[in-house]
Amino acid sequence: MRFLIVTALAFVTILEPTSLIAAPQAQEQMKEVGRILRQASDLLGSISERDRQGLEVGIVAERARSGDLDGALAEAQLLQRPEAKKQALGCIANAMDYSGNLSGALSLIGTLDESQRGSLYATLSGFHATRGDLEGALRISSLIQRDPTDLVHSLLQIAKEQSKSGDQASAKSTLGGAFGIAENALKEDPNIPTLFMAIALAQSEIGEATGAETSLSHYADIVHHTKDPVWKANFLPTIATALAEIGDIDGALRAVEELPPGSGRDAPLMLIAGELAHRGNLSDAFKSVSRISEAQTKTAGFQRIADVQARSGDGVAALETISMIPDLGRRAAALSALALAQAEKGDTAAGNTVHLAWETVGKSASKVPDHVFDFIAVTRAILGDNTGAREALNRLAPDARAWPLSTITSFMAESGHADEALLFAANEDSPLSKANALLGAARGLLNRVRTKAKEDSAQH
Repeated sequence: MRFLIVTALAFVTILEPTSLIAAPQAQEQMKEVGRILRQASDLLGSISERDRQGLEVGIVAERARSGDLDGALAEAQLLQRPEAKKQALGCIANAMDYSGNLSGALSLIGTLDESQRGSLYATLSGFHATRGDLEGALRISSLIQRDPTDLVHSLLQIAKEQSKSGDQASAKSTLGGAFGIAENALKEDPNIPTLFMAIALAQSEIGEATGAETSLSHYADIVHHTKDPVWKANFLPTIATALAEIGDIDGALRAVEELPPGSGRDAPLMLIAGELAHRGNLSDAFKSVSRISEAQTKTAGFQRIADVQARSGDGVAALETISMIPDLGRRAAALSALALAQAEKGDTAAGNTVHLAWETVGKSASKVPDHVFDFIAVTRAILGDNTGAREALNRLAPDARAWPLSTITSFMAESGHADEALLFAANEDSPLSKANALLGAARGLLNRVRTKAKEDSAQH
C-alpha cells in the first residue's frame, strides 16, 4: 500500500541531497515545511506519552528529510524511550548517508548500544543494495555483530539485488553465507528456525528452486524433530505456509493434511487460495477458502481472491467474491480495502466500491473495525470528497485517527493542495489529531518539493 503508518514511514524515510532544492519557490516551501513541523512539535506537550511516541519519531524523520539535521538530532536526543530514540537516530543516519556522509551515519549509529545497532545497519545496507552499491551493502552488513536475524535478512536483500543485476553466482554465494549464519545461530537459540524459511523464500524469488527446497526441508526437519510439543504445534503450520508462499501448492496441501483439524490450517489455506486464484484456478481457490475455520481468516481468503480479480481488471467478479462474506462488518472491511487499492491505482471503480462499503457499514449489526473508517476516509479524500472523508473520520476516536489524518493531509499537500491540508488540520480539536494532520501535511509538501526538484534536475 502506498500510504504507510507514520512510525513505519519514519523509520524507512530517506533524504535526497539538499542541493537539489535551489529554486526560490522551493526554498519558501521548505521554510513552510519547517514551520508546520514546529507547529506539530509544539503540540507534543499536550499529548500523552503513549500517544505521542510515533509522532515524535515522525517529526524527527521529516526534519531530517528537509535537511535540518541539527534540529532533528536535537529533538532525537530529547526522546526518553530507548526504542524511539533508536528509530529517530536511524532516520537521521539514513538522511546523512543519502546525502553522502556514510561515515557520519555509521558514527551516529555507533553511539547506540551494540544490541540496538543491528537493525539500523541492516536498513542502511538495504538502501545501498537497492541503489546498486552491493559491495557497500555487504560492508555495512558485516558490521552486524549481535543479531543473526538482522544479518540474515540483510544478506537476503543483498542477494535479491545481486540476482536482479544478473550476478546469480554472487547471489547464490550470499544466500549460502546466510544459511551458514542461520545454522550457527540455531546452536545458540533453537527458537529461530524460521530464518531457514526466510532463506527459502528468497531462494525461490531469485529462481533457485532446488536451494529453496533444501532450505525448507531443513526447516521442516528441525520442526518435526523438536521435543517440545507446544513449540512443535506452533511451528508445524508454518511449513505449509512456506510451501504455499514459494508456490508449491501440492506440497502445501499435503502439509495441511498433516495438521490436526482446526485453525492451524487456516493461514496456509488462505495463502493457497490466493496462489490458486493467481494461477486462474478459481474453483480450487474457493474450495480452499471453504475449508478455513476461523471467520476473520476466511474473510482474508475471500479478499485475496477478490484482489487477484480486481488486479486482472474484473472488478465485478471481485465484488461478487466479497459478497460471499456473510458477516457484514467483515464484508465492509473487505470492500473498504478494495476501494482504497482501486483509488490508489486511479481505478474509476473505486467510487462505487467505497459507496458499497459505506452502505454495508450502515447495515452491519456488529461492530465495524476502526480500519474500515480509516480506509473509507482516505479513499474519499483521494477521490476528492473531503466532506465524505470528514464524515468517516468523525466515526473514529481522536486516538484512532493518526493514520488516516496523516495520510489524507499528505496526499492533499503532495497533490498541490497544501492549504486544504492545513485547513483539515486546523479543524481538528484534539492535539493528537491535529499534530498527526500537520505531520502529514509537512510530509506531503516535502514530497512535492523533492519530486519537482528531481524533475528539474533531470531536465537540465
